[in-house]
Amino acid sequence: MTRRLFLTGPSGCGKSTLLHHALGQQLALAGGFLTERQLDAEGRYGYFYLRRTDNTGVPAIFLDLRQQPPLKNDRVFTKLAVQILQERPAFAVLDEIGGMELLLPEFQAALDGFLTSGTPCIGVLKGAQNSAALAKTARLPEAYQNAAASLRARLAADPDTTLIELTGWDDPAAQATAAAWVEEYAHG
Repeated sequence: MTRRLFLTGPSGCGKSTLLHHALGQQLALAGGFLTERQLDAEGRYGYFYLRRTDNTGVPAIFLDLRQQPPLKNDRVFTKLAVQILQERPAFAVLDEIGGMELLLPEFQAALDGFLTSGTPCIGVLKGAQNSAALAKTARLPEAYQNAAASLRARLAADPDTTLIELTGWDDPAAQATAAAWVEEYAHG
């Protein structure tokens, strides 16, 4: 089993659901972070925030789509996410990487350091279609699409990383792979 396992696929296919299902109570023992969305009153994406997996600290909004143009808070990634990536827990959850944070040199450097640290991690990698939609919605420059494609290619070529293209969280093969990863690496 590879030290890193990333789930990727279209928005809403259940990547985070599978990750949470596979980890169960072990999620509370993980280092790393979760990105979550809060829907607006009409059921659309209102804003996205980042929080630690152990629920310590204050969740921080990094993208607010209720504003036009959308309001981006890079500090969430240049400070909080960088700090989290520099910690070296027994294992980590990165849910999700591959968004606008890839344009930030501080985050890129911390992610590179994390990925070469040997820390086992399970996470969600933004899919190519999701990256294109984010670039349009958040009005990101072309450099973002290049950075996202580069990260996906790097992880796909890494012999210590497994990428699973998910179509649904209930995919038996994906569930078995995630369960095997948790069995091998998710301990406190």
